[in-house]
Amino acid sequence: MHQREVPFLAQIKVAFICVHNSCRSQIAEALGRHLAGDVFESFSAGSETKPEINPDAVRLMKEHYGIDMEKTQYSKLLSEIPTPDIAISMGCNVTCPSLGRPFDDDWGLPDPTGKSDEEFLKIISAIEARILSLKARLQEKSYTLRTAHPHETGAVNDLYREMLTAIHPEGIHPGYGPGDLDRYFNGGEDRLFVAEVQGRVAAFLALEVHREELTFTYVDDFAVTQAFRGRGIGHALMAAAEDYTRSVGIPVISLHVEKHNTGARRLYDSLGYTLYEDQDTRLLLTKEL
Repeated sequence: MHQREVPFLAQIKVAFICVHNSCRSQIAEALGRHLAGDVFESFSAGSETKPEINPDAVRLMKEHYGIDMEKTQYSKLLSEIPTPDIAISMGCNVTCPSLGRPFDDDWGLPDPTGKSDEEFLKIISAIEARILSLKARLQEKSYTLRTAHPHETGAVNDLYREMLTAIHPEGIHPGYGPGDLDRYFNGGEDRLFVAEVQGRVAAFLALEVHREELTFTYVDDFAVTQAFRGRGIGHALMAAAEDYTRSVGIPVISLHVEKHNTGARRLYDSLGYTLYEDQDTRLLLTKEL
């Protein structure tokens, strides 16, 4: 029996970061929502806050875009926004806020606070151009999350071998054996999520449901092909797994990560997974939902 397709249409979360979250990052959030809201969700934040958004920014955005930032936005801390798939520094001049991971881009824009309207509008125009460029890049690499179809097991197996080769380059990895993936297509609770990019399976996440002595879900395997990393797909697949876990009434999701796979560990740390047990070469991580 073929599983129904889960209607996960993931929208990437983009965060615009500066120290006070009062001017450039607020402009970027507003223009992101206005110009690219159909492609990504826009957020802004800082390591400190101001009691109000820069008045010149508010005035000029009203005059030139008809956007009243004071109605929908306010100065926020990093802890007040969702974990972003893409984090962009506006250009800090001093120490940038810490995300616990590198920024995906640094726009390096000077702070126009206290400068003339002409200088202010130059920065606003530069932000608009970068927003439209980001939108175009993400549209080229847009993706859909859904449950896998049985005929896609070959593509999933290719990704699985690619993942194993990256983690253990010295070994030979035959991949899944015959029937190993059948449990995802038999009408049970286990799920095999895929990310489709331009008709191609670019990533997958295999999620098992356990209702034995302990009740939890387990991320059995998870891989994003090299060409599509750094585009938020991994974050979106993990969010899909967590959403499904909640939907079946399970409070905990778990996974293993190899100790030497520091990139994956950073991802899981940023998503709120914590160490449950040190198991020799692997770590068992869990997250309460």
